[in-house]
Amino acid sequence: MNKKQGQLDPSQPFQWDSETLEAATEAAIHACDGDARAAVRAFVVASAVLEAELERAVSQLSTGYVRGKLPVVKMSELGREE
Repeated sequence: MNKKQGQLDPSQPFQWDSETLEAATEAAIHACDGDARAAVRAFVVASAVLEAELERAVSQLSTGYVRGKLPVVKMSELGREE
């Protein structure tokens, strides 16, 4: 993550350093009034929403525009039915 701008560098794999990850974990639990299960539940819901948004965005991409730029992944390869 680019710490100055708070943005990801798409050319680099995403990684958290342990200090940042620990701080984010504590912040998430604190935001849920100390309830770790509520924090996990919030992340599961957020993940599902982001996944749905990504699937919707990918479905709207022009195949001519992205040809050769994105790997072809079938939903069945992700453990989902097509």
